[in-house]
Amino acid sequence: KTSTAPLCSVSLLHKLPEEKLSKIVDCLEVDYFEKGEYIIREGEEGNTFFIISKGEVIVTQRTEGFAEPQKIKTLGVGDYFGEKALISEDVRSANIICNENNTQCLVVDRENFNQMV
Repeated sequence: KTSTAPLCSVSLLHKLPEEKLSKIVDCLEVDYFEKGEYIIREGEEGNTFFIISKGEVIVTQRTEGFAEPQKIKTLGVGDYFGEKALISEDVRSANIICNENNTQCLVVDRENFNQMV
């Protein structure tokens, strides 16, 4: 069973009481990604939130003056992305590309999240 510790680092969640965090943990799913695979594409609608539990991803974004999306940063274990999807129906603001084979993420979608909180 996953502990609530990975959720405590998420600014959106750290004020939630332990029992609500436990409920969110119960509905987390584990997804695996391979190097080069797009986990999120900029401009697409999204309803899922990810916490990296193993591996690494690259964040890229379209930037004025460049033909190709530019690398913004690298995220690793304990980092998270897609949190805006839990509270609104905004489109994704960046690409998230897997940078290591067998990268593992804990995933929750908006529907399950809203039922828990």
